Amino acid sequence: MIFSRIIGHVKKQQWTGAFIELAIVVLGVFIGLQANNWNQARQNRAAEVVYLRALAKDLDSIETSVQAQIDFETTIAHFINQSLDEIDAPPSKNRNLRLGMLLSQLAARNTLKIESPTFRELQSSGRLGLIRDRALRGRIVEYFFQTRRWESALDRNNEAFVDNGYDVFLRTHGVEGVLWDPALMHEPSALPSKLGADYLKLMHAQYGDRILAGRNPEFDRPPGDPFWRQLGQQLNWRAFIAGRNESIAIHIKKVTETVKAKTLAYLKKHRS
Repeated sequence: MIFSRIIGHVKKQQWTGAFIELAIVVLGVFIGLQANNWNQARQNRAAEVVYLRALAKDLDSIETSVQAQIDFETTIAHFINQSLDEIDAPPSKNRNLRLGMLLSQLAARNTLKIESPTFRELQSSGRLGLIRDRALRGRIVEYFFQTRRWESALDRNNEAFVDNGYDVFLRTHGVEGVLWDPALMHEPSALPSKLGADYLKLMHAQYGDRILAGRNPEFDRPPGDPFWRQLGQQLNWRAFIAGRNESIAIHIKKVTETVKAKTLAYLKKHRS
């Protein structure tokens, strides 16, 4: 309708009227675009808040996982000290059992996985730009890039020194694994295990005392036997790797706390 009026004004050479009608059209389009832009900006701000709140929760979960890694490595160091004490003790049935349990525990390793479904979604959908603060956005991206490197470093340490070092040494020397007995050790293992109580009952029912027998004649060797020197070297490396892994995990925890604090501070400043 309005275009018909504009054409009519032009035919009658009523330029003022045609200009006014055209100005109304342009103004209407402009206001419509502005309203659409405002609405889109409002939706983006709301989405930014939702994503950052979810990201903060992911960082909480990551902190929990990293703390579990720190606790794991601390427990490994504790078991190494206990192992050294048992090595110095006189050979006996209980001493050999305890040493077998400790050495078996030290073959365990914890795999740290830093996962954030929120960051993965932002990255894969190309919506990282929703985070308006460039410094915060860059810090978050850098954090998850670095965590991949830290995870890789932990995996390399465990593979080289635990899987292909310490564990190979035990199997090469015929050291038998012994299931943890809290009553004999006077403490729970405190290490994550896939062996649930029902599975342990099944193993005991199937193998009887043999599963806990820990037939390790190597532990009856005299103090000067090369086996003990080699075992001491392996325990030294196991302690070194536990300490190195713990240092990496502590660093990850500090950086995670910093990123979470910056995220929460931004949310508090821009909450809607």
